Amino acid sequence: MAVSLDGKIASHPDESDAARHQSGFVNADDREFVQQQINESDAVILGANTMRASGGIWEQLGRNGKMPVWVVIARHELDGKMKFWQQNSAPRWVVSPQAAIMHNPQVQNFAYGADHPAEFVVRKLKELPDIKRVLLFGGGQINQLFYERHLVNELKMTLCPVIVGSSAAPMFVNPPLSGGVRLLPISSHVKSSHVFLHYTVNSSSHA
Repeated sequence: MAVSLDGKIASHPDESDAARHQSGFVNADDREFVQQQINESDAVILGANTMRASGGIWEQLGRNGKMPVWVVIARHELDGKMKFWQQNSAPRWVVSPQAAIMHNPQVQNFAYGADHPAEFVVRKLKELPDIKRVLLFGGGQINQLFYERHLVNELKMTLCPVIVGSSAAPMFVNPPLSGGVRLLPISSHVKSSHVFLHYTVNSSSHA
């Protein structure tokens, strides 16, 4: 996750990656870092707004030279004109409260119904034998779902030299969380203007 100094992941909702680059959120070093994380992953989980901001999925190889499974958790129908539907190079899932309208038969459709969406996605991914490392791509609502259920093991955060100063800007984790989450630092380094932080999530000590 790339986060401003005041905990925001964008200047405003639905901000594109290109606009985030202009505002100082991301740069070439951060993009290279994200590409590396995808390259080490078997699946990527994100929300519909994050996918729109990225302009679709990132079409690059994951772990073991295979395309990762891209899992989009969406509360509403996805626009049939989205680039996502044409990106047939990677396996794609849409996970929603009820059966969604699909615009490509190659995209798998799952309804979580009354189940918790994060727990449902984790359970479905565990059914696949090759899924060992999963990347949580955000945004704030998706992060809240997974942190709330203690389903995150590590956090790799890019701290951006930006203060947004807007209550309307999307946060790294949308409130509320029923309890705080404590982290244990592993490493940090500075590259050009950004700080790269690595934590483990201390699952035994939720505040």
